[in-house]
Parts: sequence; C-alpha cells; structure tokens
Amino acid sequence: MPEVTRVPRARIIELVKLQHGVAFIPIHFANLELSARAPYNAALGRIDVTNAFWNTTTNAIDLQPKFPSSPSDNDVSLVSGVFLPPTTGQHLVAVHFTGVDIRMDLNGPWGTTSAMSNGAQQTAVAVALLNATAGVHVDFFCTAHATSNNAGLASLGLIEVFN
Repeated sequence: MPEVTRVPRARIIELVKLQHGVAFIPIHFANLELSARAPYNAALGRIDVTNAFWNTTTNAIDLQPKFPSSPSDNDVSLVSGVFLPPTTGQHLVAVHFTGVDIRMDLNGPWGTTSAMSNGAQQTAVAVALLNATAGVHVDFFCTAHATSNNAGLASLGLIEVFN
C-alpha cells in the first residue's frame, strides 16, 4: 500500500463546505491526532481496531474492506474510537485514507458520512461535523467498503479532530 499522506487543511475545509453546506474554520490546530504510531491520547481519546493490522512502518492501519460479493461482515475491519472534547461547540472529524476504489464510512452521533478514494490510490478524507459538549465522550467508528470485487486493501493513515 502507498503511504497515506495528510490531506491539506484547506482541502478539508473545502470538503466540509461542499458536503455540509457550512463554512468551518478551525480555531486551533488539531485537538487530537490518532494514527498507527499514536493511537492513544490520555486526555482526548483513542482508537482500536478489529480485523486490521497496525503498520507502524508506514504509520497506517491496513484494513480489510467489505466487498460487494462478501456474504457477511465477519472479516471486515473496524476502527473504533472515543473522543473527549476539551471544549463545547462544533468540531470537525477528518479520517485520511487510501486504497483502490474504496469508500470509507465514518459513523458517529452525526450519522454516517462517506468519502471515496480513486483508482490512483491518492489519499482521500472522510469528514464529519460534530456538536460536542466538553468532557462528554463521543464514540465513532470507521469501515472501508470496496466498490468492486477488484478493489484492494484500504489504509487509514490519520484521524484528526479540530475545533
């Protein structure tokens, strides 16, 4: 798998406006950044995985996507996380990933948001807006879905939370 690069902040802000119809300008740099090399922050949150591989060489989590022909979800990777907001208000959750013809679903109190990677394995980002209360845990999870039976693995590189 190619290395998952960080999608520029300007592109993330543009995606929020396109997908959610609102302008979101982060006040701070990311409150929380979680990855294969740094899956835990004692004050702000953590991630864990099921049916996935921590790849600390590339700082990515290699995921087994759900294929269209797969009869069950038993082998599908799941990245689950918890975020503990330091402030009350609107937060932006961004999941950076790559893979050939992969749709990443980001699920949480906001519902489900999705993003697609293209066949060139460029990094894509799924974004969600969250109205959070300081100190109240926010649970979320991510799953990868192959759009064809010819798709490959997916890699999740970084989860960021801004406010």
